[in-house]
Amino acid sequence: MSMFQQDRERRLAALEAIQKLIPPHPITEVPELNRVLAAADTVGHLISPVSMVDYIPQMHAVSCRYVFLSVDQDCYHPKFCKDNERAPNQIGVLKLWKAAGGSDAMTKRVDDRTDALLARYEVSVKLQGIDGKDAYTTKCREVDFRPNSPQLENMGDSQLRQARQNVGTLAETKAKLRAIRSAMGLKQRYTLDELSRPFIIPVLVPLLDTSDPAIRRLVAAKALGVVGELYGSMAAKMLPSAQEENPPAGVDMQTGEVIDGQLVDDQEADEYEAPPPAAAPELPACSCPCGCHAEIRPEAVTKTIELVGAPRCPKCFPGRSFRYDAHRHLGSLDLPLRPDLTPVLAKQLAEADAKKNGGTR
Repeated sequence: MSMFQQDRERRLAALEAIQKLIPPHPITEVPELNRVLAAADTVGHLISPVSMVDYIPQMHAVSCRYVFLSVDQDCYHPKFCKDNERAPNQIGVLKLWKAAGGSDAMTKRVDDRTDALLARYEVSVKLQGIDGKDAYTTKCREVDFRPNSPQLENMGDSQLRQARQNVGTLAETKAKLRAIRSAMGLKQRYTLDELSRPFIIPVLVPLLDTSDPAIRRLVAAKALGVVGELYGSMAAKMLPSAQEENPPAGVDMQTGEVIDGQLVDDQEADEYEAPPPAAAPELPACSCPCGCHAEIRPEAVTKTIELVGAPRCPKCFPGRSFRYDAHRHLGSLDLPLRPDLTPVLAKQLAEADAKKNGGTR
């Protein structure tokens, strides 16, 4: 029997066992939930910090979901794994995370951004427990592609060039995956026999009595996105009516005429000082990794985002006015729509544009 057939037989046996263990509906009773949690590890991998509970929140139930990871699509074989071991890849980890109902809480870049080949991100993720409380997990990850960095080992030239164009994205993704693994208690690697069994994830879900017309109306409003049904009518009742407010003294509320006004004499008029002029609105700044932070007109911001995916001033935009000397130390211009552009290539494009238009830079 081939390895594929053996894996298929193990999965079918595990599926049959788990269908006998987990009921085909959300669990509402504590004894039944404890029975499932206690026996979950015998047929799969329980993704839960608790193995026994003493209550289920009101108007809620626990849905026990199970997920199989594909050895070929959801896992990979890194060097730290043995021949019969695999590590869940990004697709596999995110598949489990979505089944658990997890979400991102915060993403923040924490390095000083002075080096285009180094990025450090801090990511927080949120996962709701069976008790209804949200648990937050925060992890940090650094990507360093500078010369002589230990992270460059075993990387080819083509792979390194591609990676250096996405330093920030790689650091953010790695930090997020690290936080998710920690939040769900996932191991770094699993044997092929372990991967033939499913991951069992208990998730708290609402269990509303839709026979109540008020609850049924609110459920329908949420599904249709009718915000006024949820908040508008209540907010309107909290606002005071115009008739309840006290009218200003000496003003006829019917006509708006001042019936008891006081004239201002010439001396008071001379002493009147006009208010200072309003400050000009602050213009957006260039986001180039060279750190120039020059102010940009709104129309230029719109145009450069449309062309390269980021706001750039004329000196940092890869055009005729590009200044190579200010960017020669960068490995990438960090342009989402043109990740292939480097300072050298931008310089060549600027010189070609100047030559084409018959002018000099």
